[in-house]
Amino acid sequence: MRWNQSRVIDRPEPGFFRLRFARGGPWMPARIIFAADLWGAEINGRPAGLPHRDPHMAPGVMRVWQGGRRINAEDYAYLLTLLEYAQDHPAHPMADPCSRIDVSRLPPVF
Repeated sequence: MRWNQSRVIDRPEPGFFRLRFARGGPWMPARIIFAADLWGAEINGRPAGLPHRDPHMAPGVMRVWQGGRRINAEDYAYLLTLLEYAQDHPAHPMADPCSRIDVSRLPPVF
């Protein structure tokens, strides 16, 4: 699938995505996996649930497909790296992905 093509909303495709949990929140890494006739999703680097033969029944697949934006593998790896960084830095927006980004909480950059 090309980046600028529209998606058929009820037919997911494997790939890398970014997803927001809240309006104004940070982008989080997500991906849809299709292997051995099973569909699965990873959100924030963790499986969303057990894989399933039907993509509509596999936890997280339709959420990522319908709400995510397609990205390339390098951007996905970068978001995973930011997520690791945020685990040690609670002021980072990715440390609380369900909240809007509050610029007053961000440390100053010099």
